[in-house]
Amino acid sequence: MVFRRGQTTPACHMRGQAAVEYITTYGWAILVLAIVFAALVGSGMLSPNFLVTDECSFGTYLKCSAALYNQGDTPTFGINVFNGFPYEIKIKDITIQTQDGTASVTGLNSGFQLKSGDSMDLKGVLGGAKLAPDAVKRLVGNMTYVSCAPELGGCVDDNVHVLSGHITAKVIRG
Repeated sequence: MVFRRGQTTPACHMRGQAAVEYITTYGWAILVLAIVFAALVGSGMLSPNFLVTDECSFGTYLKCSAALYNQGDTPTFGINVFNGFPYEIKIKDITIQTQDGTASVTGLNSGFQLKSGDSMDLKGVLGGAKLAPDAVKRLVGNMTYVSCAPELGGCVDDNVHVLSGHITAKVIRG
């Protein structure tokens, strides 16, 4: 088809050009979104483990923070216990195990006194194989303590309390 000066192009040609422009514009936008999504997935930001937050709770007054790491080939568990009670307490026993009960932490110190507002770092060995980096472990445990409040007669073994808690910790690279 030959067009002469002043002659308009057919309507089907204009619709085809508009369709190509539409596909090109949105094609670039979709390509950019695909690249951004691939970058997020590649960085690990969209993995379930990235979205999990660390948590350690044995109640309102006995705060804690926990960490899991490999010391050589040995899976190691570390916990910091903070006494938020308005009086001194004596930690008699700490038992911690995985939520599914397949492994427990051994070697945690107990039998120590903790003044109000003080904290203590404890370290133990988590039974089982070496931990995968960035893995998430859910643990449960009990802390048995004695209240040393003066109005209760001090650190008398009659004032024994047990707090149950739960811990969610990501394995840190070390």
